[in-house]
Amino acid sequence: MFRDLAAMLPEAGDSMQLMNRSLLAYYIPFRSPDFARLPNKTASRRFARQLWKGILDRINPRLIICINNETFADLVGILEDIAGIRPEVVRSGVGWGNISSELAMFNGGRGRTSLLRFPHLSRFRIFDRAESRPHTDGLLRQAVSFSLRRAS
Repeated sequence: MFRDLAAMLPEAGDSMQLMNRSLLAYYIPFRSPDFARLPNKTASRRFARQLWKGILDRINPRLIICINNETFADLVGILEDIAGIRPEVVRSGVGWGNISSELAMFNGGRGRTSLLRFPHLSRFRIFDRAESRPHTDGLLRQAVSFSLRRAS
């Protein structure tokens, strides 16, 4: 994924440089094999929403990528609160049966932010799959075009 993003953003350097300049983190910072088996789901999500609201309120990222529905839903709510607007949301297939991705585009007073949800990348290796390539490239291009490219 970073290789694909770096190719779309030559000014960002190569994929390793881009990764080193990115914030990578678990949304819910508690160990669990998956969301279904997360202990104390309600309290854990409440803690994560509070934590990430504070972080996102300060760092104002242009592109956020997540890999599950719960994180996407929580981040949409946080970004709606921060931006004061509802996003335009686009749902798209990923070339893997009925598995889909979502892109939420926020265009508020703090600028533009894209929130992109892919299916869990350890279960759906969409970036290594020829059938998925047009879908993943298109979603990344749309997110980059919306939030990272600046008019000159």
